[in-house]
Amino acid sequence: MELILLPNVGLSEVMGFLELLEDAGGREDVFRVSQSLNLELDDILPVIEAGELLGLLVAEKGDVTLTAIGRGFLDADVNHRKKILAGRLTGLGIFERVLAILREHRNGRAPRWLFIDEFSEHVPDEEAARLVKTVIDWGRYAELIGYSPETEEVYLDQG
Repeated sequence: MELILLPNVGLSEVMGFLELLEDAGGREDVFRVSQSLNLELDDILPVIEAGELLGLLVAEKGDVTLTAIGRGFLDADVNHRKKILAGRLTGLGIFERVLAILREHRNGRAPRWLFIDEFSEHVPDEEAARLVKTVIDWGRYAELIGYSPETEEVYLDQG
């Protein structure tokens, strides 16, 4: 499995950035955005990377532009947004692997540590733990997976 690292950002940050782009007419200069938000470029780049990974925006030549998928996402209600994200996430290798592992396990449940071990084959342990947290957060929002903090189990969301 080729492990594409997910940026360490919340989906709420990506959604906020998309709304900012929409307010700017769908396109904006990256440096202007960082200045207007009073943030360093290094703080915005992971948000842009996440948006690109999900196909919601494109960054090129210093500009960031909403894609048609990004515009559709912004126009959608919360349930449709979750469906759009679920479709985008299932196309990523890391989510394909997580879902495959869950389908292989009894009742579609697996311990969190199993995913950390799986990802540790590709990245350092600390990064693997962070990556699992991001996968869980994004997957929960998209209603692909769930997580029980009591049992520390990841499970297929049957909703």
